[in-house]
Amino acid sequence: MKPFIVFSLVTTLAGALLVAAQDAPKDAPQDASSAAGPATSPTPEHRWLQQHVGEWESVTKMLAGPDLPEAETRSLDRVRKVGEFWTLTEAEAAPGGSPFTAVLTLGYDPEKASFVGTWIDSTSSMLWHYTGKLDEAGQALTLETEGPLPWDPSARGRYREIWEFQGPDHRTFTSTVQKEDGTWMPWVKTESRRKGT
Repeated sequence: MKPFIVFSLVTTLAGALLVAAQDAPKDAPQDASSAAGPATSPTPEHRWLQQHVGEWESVTKMLAGPDLPEAETRSLDRVRKVGEFWTLTEAEAAPGGSPFTAVLTLGYDPEKASFVGTWIDSTSSMLWHYTGKLDEAGQALTLETEGPLPWDPSARGRYREIWEFQGPDHRTFTSTVQKEDGTWMPWVKTESRRKGT
């Protein structure tokens, strides 16, 4: 796109925003508690997410399926801020010698009073959607989602996943999947330590 077209678009957008700001009621709520729209300043939940920011060296133990032995892999997880409201994690690993990459987004939606997120990875075309809550102690975030079962990709199941901080430089991740009898079976456990600690 030519520079003058870009400049024209930017100035038009800036003008529209300025007019909208001037027309906005002076007493319009400006904080995260506004029911009229998204948060305009970070909430405590948004600030909780920021402790994930940094580089983490992780060891993941995974079950291939019920009654099957564990497989272990190492990964490097780079977590960065997207403004003050979101975190974006890029994970790289090579389980069994095959390159694997994944991207996790996490944020908090005050209107829904829920954490929200997405997950994509290099092994599937599926976009996973998460919703979740923080425990009262502010240590563990429980996320729930649905997707293909690890031992039968043609069937779907429910997942419950927990991020928990053991300290500022140590966090754990546990994923459980619901079995047919309604119980939850752990199938992924990750220990992560901040790189350099």
